[in-house]
Amino acid sequence: MLVLVLAGVLLVATAYTTMVGLLGTLTGERFERCPRCHRYGLTFARRRHPAGCPIGAQERLHRIGADIHNLHLRHH
Repeated sequence: MLVLVLAGVLLVATAYTTMVGLLGTLTGERFERCPRCHRYGLTFARRRHPAGCPIGAQERLHRIGADIHNLHLRHH
């Protein structure tokens, strides 16, 4: 059973890296990390986020007016 799970994970990881490599080869873009928000992804027009970095979860909560200090989230 463990061998099947490991084989499946390896297959998914190989498929993902192959798709990223093919997309990069076809479009001329790269897979890189944004120096400001530290998220990984393909570049677009040689930039990671052409329209600016997406807001994070904490900024999103501040935007809707939630008090993050009194917010009790489930712990996994």
